[in-house]
Formats: sequence, C-alpha cells, structure tokens
Amino acid sequence: MAFLPSINWTAKHIPSVQELAREPLDAVPKSYVCKVADNLVADRCNPSLQVPLVNMASPVNEGESREEELQKLYLACRHGGSFQIMSNGDYEATEHRAVVNESKTAMALRSSSKAAKQTSSVQELARKLLDVAPQNYIRDVADNPVSDCCNPSLKVPLVNMANLVNGGEAQEEELHKLSSACRDWGAFQLINHTVSDELVEEMKKQTRKFYDLPLQEKMRYARTEGGLEGYGQPFENNRNPQWSDMMFLHALPVQDRNLSFWPENPQGFQETIDSYTKQMRKLAVSLLGFMSMATGLKAYKFSEVCEDGILHLRMNYYPPYPQPDQVIGCSPHTDITSISLLLELDDIPGLQIQKDGNWATVKPVPGAVDVIIGHVTEIMSNGIYKAAEHRAVVNESKVRISIICFCYPEENATVEPVQDIVKPDCPARYKSISQPEYFRSYLDEKLESKQQFIDTLKVHGPHGFSQNCT
Repeated sequence: MAFLPSINWTAKHIPSVQELAREPLDAVPKSYVCKVADNLVADRCNPSLQVPLVNMASPVNEGESREEELQKLYLACRHGGSFQIMSNGDYEATEHRAVVNESKTAMALRSSSKAAKQTSSVQELARKLLDVAPQNYIRDVADNPVSDCCNPSLKVPLVNMANLVNGGEAQEEELHKLSSACRDWGAFQLINHTVSDELVEEMKKQTRKFYDLPLQEKMRYARTEGGLEGYGQPFENNRNPQWSDMMFLHALPVQDRNLSFWPENPQGFQETIDSYTKQMRKLAVSLLGFMSMATGLKAYKFSEVCEDGILHLRMNYYPPYPQPDQVIGCSPHTDITSISLLLELDDIPGLQIQKDGNWATVKPVPGAVDVIIGHVTEIMSNGIYKAAEHRAVVNESKVRISIICFCYPEENATVEPVQDIVKPDCPARYKSISQPEYFRSYLDEKLESKQQFIDTLKVHGPHGFSQNCT
C-alpha cells in the first residue's frame, strides 16, 4: 500500500480508519479490502427479514402482555439470539457483522459485562498454591515442550565492555569475541558495562517492591483492552497464556510517555525508571557502535539510528510452578528491535537462547546485562549478524524477575543493509524500509507465526543467498 505521510505510523499508533477516510483516497489500503471469496457484504442479504422487536416494559409488568412478550423474547433468543451457554444450547448465539455506508458515518456504543481493565494475575494464581495450573496454561506435549533439546554444555558468550572502551590490543581481541557472538549466537552477556551499579540496584529494588504490592494497587496501572502499556499479562491469545505477569511502558522518547501507567508506588519509581531507561539507551548506542566496528565499519553505521531512538521497558514476573515443563514463561520468539538489554534481578536462570537446534540456558552473571540482537541489526548487517530466537522458562520453586529494554531506531530512520556492506558478490539481502513501515509490516502482516516476519523483508526469500557476505 502507499505510505500516507499525514498519518503517524508508529509502533504505538495503528492508523485510525477515521483518519484514513479523511484522506482523498481513490482506494482503501489493500489490507482493508475483502477477498471475493471472503463472504462478500452483498451476499445473501434478504431485505424482507426483520430482527424481532421486544418491548422491555411488557416483561416487567404483570398480566397477559407480559406472557405474550416473554414468548416473543423466547422465540427471538432461540432462533437468532444469544445466551447459548447459559441456556445449555436451548438458545443460540447469533452470528453478526457490520457493514459501512457509502456516504454517511455510523457510530454505535458497545458494552460488555467484562470491564476493559480487568485482567488476571499469574502472581495471584501462584499464591493459591495450586497443584495444577488452569488448563489453558498447560502446554500440549507437542507444543514445543520446555524440556526439549536443552543442551547444558552450551554457554552463551561473555563480552567485556571495559576492553571495548579502553582500546588497544585488548579492544581488538574483544571486538573479535563480539563479532563471533553476534554471528554465531545473536546474543551474549555483557560485563563491566557503563550503567552505574547504584542505579541498577535501585531499579531492581523498586521493581521488586512493585510486584510485592497488593493486586488492587498494581491494577491501578492495568492495561486497557487492546492496549500495550501497563500492568497485566503478556501479549498472547487467551488460549495459551504465558505463566508470567508484566509491566510494559513506552519510556523514550519522553514525548511518547503515558504517565498514567507509570507507577507512583513505590515512591520514586518513576524517577528511577526515567534515569535507568536513559542510561540503557546510551549503553545500547555505544554497544551498537562496537558491533558496527566488529564488522569493519565505522561505529556510527549501526548506532546513529538509535541515538534518539525508541525504548520500551518491560518488567517481567515469573512465578514458580511445581511442574515447570508444563507451562512457559515466554514463548519462543525473535525481537524486532535493534538490540534488547535484559537485566536479571537474582541468580535464577530462565532465559534460553536457541543455538543449532538446542536451547542454551543463560546462567545469570553478577553485574552482567544479557544482550539479544533483533531483526533491525540483522537487516543493517545484511545478515552477517543474526536475531536470536529465545524464550523464558519458569522455576519449580523460585520467583524469577527480569527487566528488559527494547531499543528501536528513531521514527525518521530507514531500516536497510548498510551500504558499505553491500558489494557485487554480496548484494542486499533485505529490502529498504522506513521505520514506520517496518513496524506496520510487523503488526499488519497476516502470518501463521511472527517468526516468519523477517522472511517478508528478504529480497530473495529465505533461501538462495550469496555465501560471500562474511
């Protein structure tokens, strides 16, 4: 579809159809157009059919009119209404849809018995000391069991930031280690980073205090229905929810913040989040510079798109479960970030990285930050670096809490292979795409799995690439 410059296509802003309609469009975006076989609006429309009309005043009042109106209500519900579950199937749920007018706007209010801000809490479920989790949390045996192909001998690489910063021979050696980690793993653990120990410890303490609050207090910041920010459960369908709770915030740039979701309790948490996320973005920019240098490029080639970039913060709470192989803390996925920076609160392992068909458990290292490469860096490196598939498992007896910063390019950036990498024997493997279009493609693409998203951006598809891009 054509890009509409007057509409703000950002990760947090799905285009409004009302705004689209205000554009002088000859045709709507293709994603809105129904397929011919997709139950056309004009098909089997019978204008002689009329929906039954029920007078509420009659059932409320006594007398013959009440009996007559109850009979009408009964027939309406039985032959085309609702209450299928409560009536044990005697009434049937009605399939319905809405069509649009060619020239006039229609508006309607829809109410539901479920409040928009209602959500469940896995933390509260775990406090009930259940022998078995609710059935919808239990994974099918064939659904990538947590215990599958886990190789305890695999160790995620360790990179020393101090050696990268100090220069000299130590820097050259560390850049080689960094390059190998990015190429072979797409992830590594970073020690001696530039974020102060005092700030890290304060962020840990405040996050722990937040999750120790009563549920009612945490629910003050609950995600609204269909929203991304706030407290609740991860973004996954209710059929197989994850065994975790989270707090998700748009932290940077500052103008993207919705402070109504920023916890006021514990005291000082907002200020700590502000300082922590700003420092983590600086770390991300610095680290991306060294990752660029590790490919032989100048530092700014990877880092400049994130200098004023987007940072989303997610604080995860993974309660224990006595049979951890039956549930999943976070399903296998890759990130669409430039990089993601994860901080463990304790020494409880849970993060796992996919490596050559095996899962490698990342054992927490004191003072370290876990770094996970996302698809933006994979694209900018023209596939030299890889986005790491990863997941989170739960512990059978201990709580695990993690804090992750998702770092993305700024809104005006273009996501594409760096031109200095593209050569005649190593053509561009990925399309050039604006940052807003990149997010839109991820959000709108009708894929069986989001894992397939990167394939839609490849120039020649998932296979048949030149092997000279090393």
